[in-house]
Amino acid sequence: MASQRLEMQDEKTGYYTWDVIENLVTMDYVCADFFEFLPCQGRAGVPIEGILQKIDADTRERVAKEIYDALIAGDYFETEYPLNNIDGTLRWIHVTGRMIMDADNVPIRSIGTMRDITANRLPAANMIAS
Repeated sequence: MASQRLEMQDEKTGYYTWDVIENLVTMDYVCADFFEFLPCQGRAGVPIEGILQKIDADTRERVAKEIYDALIAGDYFETEYPLNNIDGTLRWIHVTGRMIMDADNVPIRSIGTMRDITANRLPAANMIAS
C-alpha cells in the first residue's frame, strides 16, 4: 500500500531546473505534461516566458513578480497557480524552488519541484468529469 501511495505521488510531482543565464527551464516528463509540452521539449528546455504564457492570465503577473523577487533576493520560492489546459480546463500547480547564486551573488540556476494540486483546489463537482 505504501509503495502504491508513493507511486501515485510520484506521478503528480515533477522536477525542473532553470538555467537563468541561458533562460532555459528543463524539466522531467511530469512537469512537461503539466504544461502540455512534449517530453522532448521539456528535456531540451523552454524559456521562462513559455512557462509564464501557460499560466492563467489573471495570475501571470503575480507569479512573474514572485519569480523576479526570488531572483533578486536569491531566495526560496514557493507559489501556486492555475494553468490553462488546451481543452479549456484548469490545472493547479504548486511550485517550490531555490535560487543558486554565483560567487558574486548573481542568480545562475533554480532547482525545484512542481506538484499537481488540482484535486485539492477544485470543487468535487468539477472533478466528476475527470
